[in-house]
Amino acid sequence: MLKYLPEVAIFGALFLSLLNVLAAAFGLGPALTWATGLPFWVSISTPLAFVGIGILIYSWINSLMSNFSGMAIYFVNVMLAPFGYELLGLPYLIGLAIAATPLPFYSGLRWLSEKFD
Repeated sequence: MLKYLPEVAIFGALFLSLLNVLAAAFGLGPALTWATGLPFWVSISTPLAFVGIGILIYSWINSLMSNFSGMAIYFVNVMLAPFGYELLGLPYLIGLAIAATPLPFYSGLRWLSEKFD
């Protein structure tokens, strides 16, 4: 059973990260509206968010998946994803908890890799 834990952890982290990237892209418009009080069109802010997150992912891959670029993606997800989850009807704090969830997966992966090496 312990043999499959790294695969489960990496799949869970990747799944939650992709889910958070989608929620963050859709949450940019509501986050800007909340911060400024001005209405932002989701049809304009969502593609801009996808481009911005795409640039961060491209930078992360080109930097050989360095910690700085990965944490920048994580920070953007934590900041914007709860607003995207609110569009689905979830409360802000639950969206924040889902957005923060991949970090324990990554910590678990680090622990597992140190334990089984």
